[in-house]
Amino acid sequence: MACASVTSTEYGSYFDKDGSPLSEAGWLEKLGDQYNRVAEDDCNGVWVSTVWLGLNHAYGSGPPVIFETMVFESKENLSELYCDRYHTLEEAEAGHLAVLTKIKNHVPRKDW
Repeated sequence: MACASVTSTEYGSYFDKDGSPLSEAGWLEKLGDQYNRVAEDDCNGVWVSTVWLGLNHAYGSGPPVIFETMVFESKENLSELYCDRYHTLEEAEAGHLAVLTKIKNHVPRKDW
């Protein structure tokens, strides 16, 4: 079942990477860097990290939002520079690449 066709009010708050509903216990079992990590890159002095959250961040409004890309000062300094969230793994992968491209092309942070 695709994420876009499921809402948190229909199935709850937890979803696996393909958008299938999970119990809280199922979500907890999947937590960990191996499953969570979608992509990470060091680029032009910042760290770009995209992860599966599993916990719906749409808060009952529309399709589940279960992925997130964040840009930090560095892997050691987690001062947040940017954040975007997505419904599907495909959107998350594309979002990660889009942010990387902007950083590589020195697009000003205000335009990410």
